[in-house]
Amino acid sequence: MSPSNNHTTTKRPVLLLTTTTLLLLLLSIFSSQVTSSSSSSSSSSNSNDLVTCHSVIKLRHKQQSCSLHSHQVTYGTGSGQQSVTCFPGSGDSNSYWIVKSPHGTLPENECKPGTAVTHKMKITLEHVNTHARLHSHLHRSPLSQQQEVSAYPNGDSGDNWIVELTSGAEWVRGKAIRLQHVDTGKFLHSHHHKFGRPIPDQHEVTGFADKNNNENLWIAEEGIYYPSSQ
Repeated sequence: MSPSNNHTTTKRPVLLLTTTTLLLLLLSIFSSQVTSSSSSSSSSSNSNDLVTCHSVIKLRHKQQSCSLHSHQVTYGTGSGQQSVTCFPGSGDSNSYWIVKSPHGTLPENECKPGTAVTHKMKITLEHVNTHARLHSHLHRSPLSQQQEVSAYPNGDSGDNWIVELTSGAEWVRGKAIRLQHVDTGKFLHSHHHKFGRPIPDQHEVTGFADKNNNENLWIAEEGIYYPSSQ
């Protein structure tokens, strides 16, 4: 039957969102608020500044001012896994990561949402858009021949990282940290080496042996910070 003009029925639109789409929508709403609150915050942190389990964060490289990033582009050498780079632009949803428990954690020991991340705590970082986890192993990186860092979807001990704070006992937004790879001992690193096509001008991300190198420092910035349960 064709619709009749005599009986007009108003239907409310139905909004269908995947979990990832909803998360990205929330990020678009709140990231500007997080950024503005960062600029106006005092030197003493409060509970809203804490990086906690299940927070969604961007990690900015302190020296290169680019963001830890991944996408559905694989390496042409080494492992052939999903590539991880440092992205110099802003506003790209491929730069968001979820803070989660390390691989191999028993369900009863999972890091509960809102638990503050502390010095030497083991974590994984899950890429929001692809659900692969920040990973490293003994393959060589394509540009500098350092240790390759990738994003791996299947899960193993190569996904685990130790948070090394440069100050304080808890990971605080805006403060520099290092991430040490559990299996190999190398530190998450980026530098001036940049890719060409198909990911032009994105910096290489690697594992690096020298702990004190300034290119190992990362800062948690915009995102959705799960309220501290402490």
